[in-house]
Amino acid sequence: MDFNAVDVAARLGDTMTALSERVAACEHTSREFEKLHDEIPGLCVRISLTEKWQEAHPDTHRLEGNALSIAKAETDRRLHEMNEMRKQIDNERGTFVNREQYEQQHARLREDIMKGAAYNDAKIAELAKSYDAKISDLTKSRDTASGEQGFIEKFWPLIVAVAILVVQHFWK
Repeated sequence: MDFNAVDVAARLGDTMTALSERVAACEHTSREFEKLHDEIPGLCVRISLTEKWQEAHPDTHRLEGNALSIAKAETDRRLHEMNEMRKQIDNERGTFVNREQYEQQHARLREDIMKGAAYNDAKIAELAKSYDAKISDLTKSRDTASGEQGFIEKFWPLIVAVAILVVQHFWK
């Protein structure tokens, strides 16, 4: 083995270049390791949460099943009530009057009311005339009376005074 200084120097240069590349690669690996090392607590938390989720997952499905059965029961109850209401409406449908019948009956009643109003107006006018006649007869009879007063009309103060005296006498 011949050691030539140029060969040694070239080999040494190649070795130094390879060594510097490996040092750079180690530094890069060291930085990546530090990044991963810093992420380890976060990963532990995520793994812990995932494990808890996996443990609770069957309970979630069980609770979803309970919620679905409760919702289905409530929906069935509401549908039953709506069907009952529909049956009631169907039963009562025959008791309602359609618009055409309503308008006919309304027009007939309006005519009857107008006829009745005309009849009532005539009756009221007739009654008013008869009452006016009776009042005028009373006025005439009062005006044409002799003007004489009856016994009670003349002596009512005396009658009241005697009644008071009698009550006071027997009251004691």
